[in-house]
Amino acid sequence: MPYNRHIERAHDTLKLMIESLSEETLIYKFILEKIKTAYKFNAKVVKDKLIPNNADKWKSFSPFSLPYHKGGTYLFHQTLTNDTYIGSAANHTDRAIQNSEQFRGVNPRSLHIQEKDKQETLLFSIIHEVPSLVKLFRKEYPKYLLSKGEYEILLAITTYTSRILEQYLIDQFKPTINGKGGIYDLTVTHKFTNWDKTNLNKKLIDNRGSIPVNIFNLDGSLEYSANSLNDASKYLQMSATSVYLYVNNSKSYFSKHLNKHVRLVELEFTGDTKLRKIEHSLKNVNPLILDGKDLNNLDLLFLYCFSQDKKTYQTFLTDAYRNLFPKNSEILIKNNKTFTGSYNYIRNRINLDVSVLAEDGKSYYLAKNPERLDTEIRDNSVLWLIDLEKFEAKLYPNLHKVVDYFKSISKSEITLRLCNYYKNTGKRYKNYLFLSHDYFIKVIPDASKPGIAFINFKAKLTDTQEEVEVLEKIKIIISSRAPGASARGEKFNLFLCEVFHSAFKLNQAQTFFRLPC
Repeated sequence: MPYNRHIERAHDTLKLMIESLSEETLIYKFILEKIKTAYKFNAKVVKDKLIPNNADKWKSFSPFSLPYHKGGTYLFHQTLTNDTYIGSAANHTDRAIQNSEQFRGVNPRSLHIQEKDKQETLLFSIIHEVPSLVKLFRKEYPKYLLSKGEYEILLAITTYTSRILEQYLIDQFKPTINGKGGIYDLTVTHKFTNWDKTNLNKKLIDNRGSIPVNIFNLDGSLEYSANSLNDASKYLQMSATSVYLYVNNSKSYFSKHLNKHVRLVELEFTGDTKLRKIEHSLKNVNPLILDGKDLNNLDLLFLYCFSQDKKTYQTFLTDAYRNLFPKNSEILIKNNKTFTGSYNYIRNRINLDVSVLAEDGKSYYLAKNPERLDTEIRDNSVLWLIDLEKFEAKLYPNLHKVVDYFKSISKSEITLRLCNYYKNTGKRYKNYLFLSHDYFIKVIPDASKPGIAFINFKAKLTDTQEEVEVLEKIKIIISSRAPGASARGEKFNLFLCEVFHSAFKLNQAQTFFRLPC
């Protein structure tokens, strides 16, 4: 088995954790019983190659098909290139869900960036199965409220075992995606390399979302013990919003995943269940079917607003609610209130055959690409990347997508920090400018129109029936505070960049635009 300084520190920490427990405690006896369980090896070694017993197509694979009370190691195999990736998990289901989110662009790593566009030929296999002690304990003792320290001990034992096995597989079989084929350090780090003994007396719960939830069948039997509201939403495959509505509620919830009604009760809940107002109008509604358009072909950037004919539409970036309900939006802004609750009215009807009645009295159907995440696009994260060589500007939902773009076209080492450094300063990264959406529409007002995601500054205009390519340079002076400038902002650097007059007919070519810092 492998041995390095990370393993040594994790081993010493784990020893301290176990020694801190009294032999009479339920946790100690539970650990003593479970660590006797041998891990399961679901593969064989043939001519120094790791051959899994089973392999599933990742694209059609369901994380919920995995054993929910097991952790261990897993393997990704790209059949096109024969590249492999080895990872580990405290719980296989939770890690598979996280991998799915990372492939969609949420905090991706080397595996997800490299294989994002080749998921159709990607295979997934479970190599080792070890007991997931946190999940098992919650299953066997659903009414026991773990302290912070007890939770950390159970998690540490599972992750220690899984990561030791992961390091062993990496050392033996040299996966080509981990560490970019060995370019970077392949040492598997450990989560717990120090620990505070006083955590044994601290509550695990710091906020309501972390409180364990028991899921009961209508006959009173326990269906599942969830570690948190988030865990419950994953198990039932329901939204986090719905979990908050149904937890401690006298109304039962019909789970399509389980095909039955269940009730959700928080472990610390001591009051009476209450009947909350839950919107039932969306029950048993049909999926939205558009006239001549496939949902999967919709642009990931936009939310689509279709008219009653389900044919004509307009698109929105982040301001759909404000456009459909301008008066109510004005009231919310005036009273310094957020749009979160109001936006739920729209969000709960997206991709469903249920119309939204706007303030103008017209009904609309809302649609988006199923792969688009609402959390990907926020007002303050939308970014325009301007190519000064090709005279093009393209809209990106966040900085992660910009970094992915650069990695796809070159071996560029640009990072999120660098993107933020260049953003709205006028400084160039190679031939590129980084401007937030708010900055960009001050220069190109038409870019604020619904549906605009790409602009080509090489425009053609008709002059006396002859097409001429317009190459009138517009000087955009962007001021930004210079390094070392005084607090009063007396010193500024001026950065001069060139873009080309667009077909949107901005202003006179000699006009100067000053963008605020």
